[in-house]
Amino acid sequence: ETHVEENRIQYRQKLADAMEILQPLLPVRAPEAGFYLWLKVPNGGEVFARHLFQRYNVTVLPGAYLGRGQGADNPGLPYVRIAMVQPRNENKEGIQRIAAAIRDLI
Repeated sequence: ETHVEENRIQYRQKLADAMEILQPLLPVRAPEAGFYLWLKVPNGGEVFARHLFQRYNVTVLPGAYLGRGQGADNPGLPYVRIAMVQPRNENKEGIQRIAAAIRDLI
């Protein structure tokens, strides 16, 4: 259907924007499918998510909240999950804020 293909194009564009902004700062790659970007961040996902929200008013989900295991055994611990669901211009602004938060911590 046309709307499905249009949505796929929009997600690809948003992910391309994110790669352009984030790759100079951290090793990151676009997912093969889906609209979530998993980003390995400085100081771990929970610390980063808190900093990002408090300083830049952007919400991401700490990866440990979705992983199995406790403490250091949780494979999601160093990640945040970013949902690429906002309109492209808002999404790009959010990614730019995420990049600024990364710069704060590296």
